[in-house]
Amino acid sequence: MVRVLAIVAVISAAMVSTVKASDDRLPYGMEWVTPGIVRLSGYNPGGFLARYLIDLETLKRLGVRQLQLDAVCASACTVFLRLGDRVCVTNRARIGFHKIVLLERTRFGRRRSPFKTADHNLNDKFLQRLPAKIRTWHGISGGLPWRMAWLEGEEAARLIGRCS
Repeated sequence: MVRVLAIVAVISAAMVSTVKASDDRLPYGMEWVTPGIVRLSGYNPGGFLARYLIDLETLKRLGVRQLQLDAVCASACTVFLRLGDRVCVTNRARIGFHKIVLLERTRFGRRRSPFKTADHNLNDKFLQRLPAKIRTWHGISGGLPWRMAWLEGEEAARLIGRCS
């Protein structure tokens, strides 16, 4: 019986350390450059906003001091801009904004609504949480567009800051 309890204790400890390690993983497409500095170098077209909000909290919890955008970061990925002055861009960064599109659940899974639907309150709240310089950018100053609006190059460096 004591031996069984010892084995259970060892397995439990291994499971706890595995869970902790997985909690410390960076979001998809990100890698550590140095302690405290993370680079998004994988193409990131976005996805479900709720997932990205969790990833944002993960970056905060891990103590990320700088997030370098070095690739396409579009749609829900733009939530990372909420890190404010902790975000910088490289010459390869392209940041794409569009209205938050609501999906409806069907018997066969999720799909885009046949009608372009956007929750205006949700879009307004999303915009209000972005840094002021981004909110005043001409691409989204009138609200999030239906079609992707791209922020890149010198304009992105001026509004967000260039990585050194």
